[in-house]
Amino acid sequence: MGQRYNRIGRETLQIADTAPMELLRQIVEWQEDETDDQRDLDWPASEDEDAFRRSVKSLLDEQTIEFLRPIEDRCVRINQLASANGIKSLSHVAKERLSHEQYQEFDAQPNELCRCIWMFLGRQQDFRDAEAFHAVRQYRDHGRMYDAFEADAGAATITSVQQMDPGTLAGLLTTRLDLPSKVDISTLHLQATPTHRPSLLVIVRHAGPLSSVFHHKDGGQRKTIYFRPSNEASLVWTPDEGLIEACGASPQVRMSVAETFAEVVFKTDLSKKPLSWRYYD
Repeated sequence: MGQRYNRIGRETLQIADTAPMELLRQIVEWQEDETDDQRDLDWPASEDEDAFRRSVKSLLDEQTIEFLRPIEDRCVRINQLASANGIKSLSHVAKERLSHEQYQEFDAQPNELCRCIWMFLGRQQDFRDAEAFHAVRQYRDHGRMYDAFEADAGAATITSVQQMDPGTLAGLLTTRLDLPSKVDISTLHLQATPTHRPSLLVIVRHAGPLSSVFHHKDGGQRKTIYFRPSNEASLVWTPDEGLIEACGASPQVRMSVAETFAEVVFKTDLSKKPLSWRYYD
């Protein structure tokens, strides 16, 4: 009977069982920025891979929940993109964004899990955009948190749309959503598939509504911490169909993103010709 681990999360355990040993070390010790706590461990020394993995899992199982939770969260993200559909999204972003030499290194990784880890460790922005693309595919397939609008692009073609000004779009969206900080915009070209025509994906990351939580301090007191969570909405423009698809949790944000995109990219006067609402979840 295999050893039981009480604290390691399921996703962490999966990666601890399958990822190359050096990549496993990098995932555990990875820091998103300089303010993150160091996660240095006294790694076991063993030339036997099975013995090393058992020692690592036992070592992790001795750590606190505070130590393990961030590791589990990132393992969840990596495993999701290593799935059958997730890897398609990741590979598309890799082909779109990486140089020839970088793509060769990406493609030379031993398997799909290693490709996901390689992108996570070294190309965080591209990894996040692959996550957004993967989410959009699920929105489109399952029809939840999803709107679609018919739009008249006028003289705009797919070439001119690709030359859109993300800065202008971000500035106008920041104003319309009444945000304290500017939204972040990423774009991705989507090639034709058996079910979808060529499209442009616009990923909008923005501050969410002001929220708060109680933080329990070491002395037993609690303190209110105010924060704005990072939210995300995505837009897909398909010129051949004259269709804008907006995906995201907030109906108001979906509508605002679609309208602002039409105004900035197509120079549409929505007071005279509003978007035609085709679908609603």
